[in-house]
Amino acid sequence: MLVVHAPSYTAQQYRDVLHYNKYIQLYLWIGVLGLIGLVTLAHLIGRTLSYLRRKFAARWVGGKRPSNACSRTGKGCTKWIPGTMVATFRKACVRKSHTAERMGMSSLGEVAVVTFYYCFNIILVVCGANGHIDYMAHHAARLVFANLPLVIGLAAKNNVISYATGFSYESLNVFHRWCARLILILSTIHVAGRIYVNSPSVNPSRSGMYPPNGGGYIRWGIVAYILFTLLILGAARPLRNKWYQYFLFLHIVAFLMGIVALAVHRPSVAPWLYVGLFIYFLDGTVRLGRIVYHHLVKRARPSEVEGPLGIVEALSEDTIRVSVQTTLSWIPGQHVYLHVPLLSPGGHPFSVCSIDKPLTQTDDTHPRVSTVVLIIRVREGLTRCLHRLAMRNDLPLQEDGHSQLHTHEIHQTHTRADAEKAIITQSSPQSFPFARLKTVWAEGPYGNLSHLDYYQTLLLVAGGSGVSFTLPVMLDLVRRARSMHLGHTSVAVATERVMFVWVIKEPEHVEWIGDFLREAIALAPPGFLHVKIHVTSKKYIADTNAINAATSVPISTSKSTLPNPSPPGVPAPVLSSPPHPSTSTPSTMQHHHPNLCVPKTSISTTSNLTLIPGRPDVRELLEREIAVTDYSDYFAVGTCGPASMTQDLANAVSDAIHTDEVLRGEHRRNIVD
Repeated sequence: MLVVHAPSYTAQQYRDVLHYNKYIQLYLWIGVLGLIGLVTLAHLIGRTLSYLRRKFAARWVGGKRPSNACSRTGKGCTKWIPGTMVATFRKACVRKSHTAERMGMSSLGEVAVVTFYYCFNIILVVCGANGHIDYMAHHAARLVFANLPLVIGLAAKNNVISYATGFSYESLNVFHRWCARLILILSTIHVAGRIYVNSPSVNPSRSGMYPPNGGGYIRWGIVAYILFTLLILGAARPLRNKWYQYFLFLHIVAFLMGIVALAVHRPSVAPWLYVGLFIYFLDGTVRLGRIVYHHLVKRARPSEVEGPLGIVEALSEDTIRVSVQTTLSWIPGQHVYLHVPLLSPGGHPFSVCSIDKPLTQTDDTHPRVSTVVLIIRVREGLTRCLHRLAMRNDLPLQEDGHSQLHTHEIHQTHTRADAEKAIITQSSPQSFPFARLKTVWAEGPYGNLSHLDYYQTLLLVAGGSGVSFTLPVMLDLVRRARSMHLGHTSVAVATERVMFVWVIKEPEHVEWIGDFLREAIALAPPGFLHVKIHVTSKKYIADTNAINAATSVPISTSKSTLPNPSPPGVPAPVLSSPPHPSTSTPSTMQHHHPNLCVPKTSISTTSNLTLIPGRPDVRELLEREIAVTDYSDYFAVGTCGPASMTQDLANAVSDAIHTDEVLRGEHRRNIVD
């Protein structure tokens, strides 16, 4: 039987179609590289501004920093038009929606990028085909091959795109998944179009290349289509979260087999596949090289390691803390892959919640050995095995029965110098079930983070184990701000105020990062660091309310009057926290929790930390921080935690961006999230 849906062309149309089909892959990559180039340019401009603002901050150490805003009562300034355009873009892109959440994206900005890329590919499929389904199918097939190197590159851990554009690993992972789904859509268009055109004359059981002689090459196309369908369906979020090891195995096997099937199906465009394979194996080689170099060639010597190489502690029923001593160096916001080969094959990505330098260090030189600390939510697979191991080996590391992970205790002192001298290493007030890890590797670091050190005010909000993102950012800023406060301008930072907010279920969870908080509060310059910990346990809230009712002490969860915004050049007012039962006496801390007894040297004895029952009102919190920020200063927000909390905060940020005020020079309303 002859083909019944074959297209008909004039000679010129046929030449045009062949020409377009030949160069369609080039057109795609011109668009991709152009987009990456524009984002890279914006990233370089941002990095340059970061450098200039840090240098500007270093010039005014110990002096009054001049204001650079237009008159508040005047009209908008033309020089702030670019900033106003950026604010408009941020206002639209920062907002989160249920649509973005259901699509597995963090904001409408990511939805816009993915939508644009999908439309770009569909336009390339339709254009140049003169309305004929046959060549639309051919165009879709060629775009499948051209998109594969991009999909593989977006998934690479040693990612050039991340370094160039400043996109975080999480954002690139989102783009990787949606580009992979686009490949499946394009493959479906190709398969459906070819079936429509050629199905009457194709017999896939015959050998040969083209119908009606046979369809041997079609068999390999069908195999590739099935493999890529399994690959996409097997990467669904519920399956990926619950059976990560099986997902990883299926992902690698289906990918490699699909590449082979595609290469046999269309050898003429197989070079695109070879480029993708080169990226894949190069990334794997570099990853293996990192492990070998840091854990074999440059491994920490026994004399440089204090205690076991690795420790896992069970902080609660669903949270563990893993500490690995390594020669790695990293920046806040990066993550590592944790390898425990005796428990689970492969590596698992986790954010590093520590910094690679002591808080007392005044320069940026990297120490020989640092401790990677990971706070991990327990799921199935490796994390469940580590939790069981810690619970099974609930034995003391030291003779006194406490964990060897150090913490710092701050005594009541009168001067800042006395406070720093009072930081002593001792046993933690709360020990956790633990186990030693003899064979453990931390591979990395990976990821990129927008520079938050050139915003004068920074609001960090975390929920539960999401503190592993916000904590290192705060610690690094405290270290650098302290260095500047002591006169070391080589590590200049423009940040002048950090509000650190952490939402936890139980007050005992404070000790997950208690040692870090004690040291940071003691070493931070005056007025630099403010810590609020919200406890959401119903029992804790009820106990606190009962005590407040008995003592007639007001709770600081009610909405308070915001201070008036400060005019340009005038220092922002300092917010005074309402009285709270936990700080009612200067020498004793009261958590108001019947099962928790904390000594008087606990972290909450300082005026920089507030323990508050209930969830935070993120809108009120955001407006309070904006109100105490100077009119011409820059403001940024960082968050990590449950989807509902991050969504509420993102929407609050979007509403707080006022483009008309940015046009008048009110930079604090051009908020970065």
